[in-house]
Amino acid sequence: MNYTDYHNFNENNPDDLAGRVRSMSNQIRKKRLSGQSPVYPNIDEIEVFTNYCIEKENFVDAEVFAKIWLEYFPKSIEATQKLAFIKMNLNEHNEALQIIDSALELNPFDSESLILKARIYDELDNFKLSLEILENVLDYDSTNDEALFYKGIALSNLSRYDEAKEVFDILINNEEFEIDVYIELAIIYSEINQHKNAELHYEKAIEKKPFDSKIWYNKGLMYYNNRQYFKAIEALNYSILINSKNTFTVKLLASIYSNLGRLKNAAEVYEIGLKKDPFNYDFQTNLGGIYGDLGELDKAIAIFNEAIYFHSQGFQAYLGRGICYDMKEEYELALKDYDAAIAIEPSNQEIWYSRGDTLYNMGKFARALLSYKKVIELDPENQDALLDYANLLLELEKFEDAKDSFTDMITLFPQSGDGHYGLAKIYFIEAKLELALEHLVQSLEIDISLLKDFKKTYKVLLSDFPEILNYIETRLKIFK
Repeated sequence: MNYTDYHNFNENNPDDLAGRVRSMSNQIRKKRLSGQSPVYPNIDEIEVFTNYCIEKENFVDAEVFAKIWLEYFPKSIEATQKLAFIKMNLNEHNEALQIIDSALELNPFDSESLILKARIYDELDNFKLSLEILENVLDYDSTNDEALFYKGIALSNLSRYDEAKEVFDILINNEEFEIDVYIELAIIYSEINQHKNAELHYEKAIEKKPFDSKIWYNKGLMYYNNRQYFKAIEALNYSILINSKNTFTVKLLASIYSNLGRLKNAAEVYEIGLKKDPFNYDFQTNLGGIYGDLGELDKAIAIFNEAIYFHSQGFQAYLGRGICYDMKEEYELALKDYDAAIAIEPSNQEIWYSRGDTLYNMGKFARALLSYKKVIELDPENQDALLDYANLLLELEKFEDAKDSFTDMITLFPQSGDGHYGLAKIYFIEAKLELALEHLVQSLEIDISLLKDFKKTYKVLLSDFPEILNYIETRLKIFK
């Protein structure tokens, strides 16, 4: 192991510290990629770097430094805890559990390690096990307020709200947890539909910490869940104003704007997010999708190009770009993108469905049929795919196979008239009029809107069969 001291390092100078972190993390990555042994800084600096990156929620670099810390001191409980915490925040929960268990092998009764293990289980939605660990900690360390706080969260997640409130009431005057307690109580009150109390507790938290992006996000989420969309927009805009890198806030606000039909506002939100976090894949793909919905296809394609350049293993950008190419009738390019997406994520039904639509638009019906069939294999209850598959069989005059598919739809989706309506089409073509009328009537009883399609379609479809049209008009009187 190689290391050196950096005499110009100053941990009390934030600008110097940020620059040193960037410089060292880049140097380590470059040397590792080239197969060279990196020169590490001294252990004091490594600890400072690790903690700084955790504080800034830069968990990618934090992991690099925490691992170096453990190279220096493989038996360090503190370094092991840091790495487990980092892994938890990177959503690598199973690895986080393995790491924290190694810390507990060194000291099975270490409260901090046990609390972190409980938090990991909480994130894995194993709230009962989380609660059990925390209660064990409190059995021998009854004054541990951190364990008590996370016990309240576990109780809340188990919908044991009265018990959770009792726990949080104990901590309400604890300066270290006061703001978080207000937030947790607000979440509880929101869950039990005491929205005024929830709003009051969010206001108390904001009064204590007005520039906390996460508090504003939680408040906006509460308004969103209560369908108070304009209040949600106001709170989420505050959250983004404070921290536009908050992925959850950006996505939720953009989603609200999209649901309200305000696509340009949604695009603006993602543009703001990308200014601060220019390589955020979710922001890029969602923004590309919005520009696609706005019909600004070239702009959408340019954004998807950038997403693919920086995230070559992300299938969503290939899919989004493929859909844009389809809309531009550049079908071969669309198919190329769908195939690239399938190579990355072969079990994603949306890719296969889009591929089927493009092949249909190209007039390659047999291949389109295979793509729709693949969607159904992946999701046997995909109603849209089943309908498109059955209708294409009908279009290809594979009547028996089409009948089987429409019959499956009647079984799977009795609340939909599409299965009966498809059978009616086939039986009319086969001149089996009683059966045709029986299914047509059943389809219209379920969904009267199919009548409009029937009038439009069958005047053309049956134009060469005036006796059948006359029969339908006489029996149903639907053309009067």
